[in-house]
Amino acid sequence: MNRTLFLALALAALLLTCPLAPAQDGALDPDRRALLRRVLRRLVERRGASGPPRSREAGDGEGAGARALIRALRGSPAERAARDARLAQSLGLTQASLRHEQRERTFYYAGAEPSAAPRPVLFVLHGGSGSGPDMAHKTGYTELARDHGFVVVYPNGWEGNWNDGRGERAKTGVDVSGIDDVGFFAKLFDHAVEHLGGDPRRLYVTGLSNGGTLSYRLGIELTDRIAAIAPVIANLPGALQGLTPSRPLPVLIMNGTADPLMTWDGERAPDGRVKRLSTPETVAWWVRHNGAASAPTTARLLDLDPGDGSTVEVSAYAAARAPVVLYTIHGGGHTFPGSNVPDVAWFVGPKNRDLHGPEAVWTFLSGFTRD
Repeated sequence: MNRTLFLALALAALLLTCPLAPAQDGALDPDRRALLRRVLRRLVERRGASGPPRSREAGDGEGAGARALIRALRGSPAERAARDARLAQSLGLTQASLRHEQRERTFYYAGAEPSAAPRPVLFVLHGGSGSGPDMAHKTGYTELARDHGFVVVYPNGWEGNWNDGRGERAKTGVDVSGIDDVGFFAKLFDHAVEHLGGDPRRLYVTGLSNGGTLSYRLGIELTDRIAAIAPVIANLPGALQGLTPSRPLPVLIMNGTADPLMTWDGERAPDGRVKRLSTPETVAWWVRHNGAASAPTTARLLDLDPGDGSTVEVSAYAAARAPVVLYTIHGGGHTFPGSNVPDVAWFVGPKNRDLHGPEAVWTFLSGFTRD
């Protein structure tokens, strides 16, 4: 099976298993119907007997065809904005925007009701080709925010992607290497404090995949603004390992050993350049920077679901101010335990059900206040 066909089938499976908006009486909602029609139309185009595949772009073979397919499946910017607005409304999120670099940057939030005291703020960053409302649906942090009294913010990346420091084109072919996401978040932090009742000493960042990788970058480049970070299914980009955060920063990392996309062992380019550190190297980088204990305290969580193909081990590297905690999902894939992220093991690896990932992330982050 060629890569484009495989990708189309994978996206179709994701759409079938993860609704974009609540459907009534079990019906397939209009957004999913439209996206599935695009999948089928592109499959027909690529598998047709007459002529070359129409989505293939000259000089780039299957890679360009795959990117064209993803762009078609995602729809136009107007279609994506309309889907996001509908999903945000169904989830009780408020949409807002701010201007940065002559671009209108959109974000969504919940939990910013009037309060006598400033509240903690959690910034939740979606993965590549995602959106804020989709991340809210998949993770459930909005419910945690209402239960625990914090503000949750779901920003949108530019064209669905973040400039996380890797310097690579997104899966859709969009080049975000020139997008100033660090500057955008500096403004967004200010906005959350000034307009959402946020506590400037309790700003936290977490994210999945592309969003998790940006969490590392923000933790390094905006250390003086953030109380703690929690990257999930993400490793530190090689391009960032030479930077130095301005102070020790509490970090929780949650990665799967069987992740086929953000591999546990990292990634090297053909010329030997480190594109992404391995998970052990990423942990060691933060342990060294934070001055944490080199030998961790470890514990195995109960294997509550032996049928999920994975188990959880927690390694805590103690430090006076900024510990490093690693959740190793043994046998886990490119997914988030205990969330609504689709369970498509054949494509992204097994999803663990022994742990509620969002609760573990918030429990860790909320224990820290920036000096």
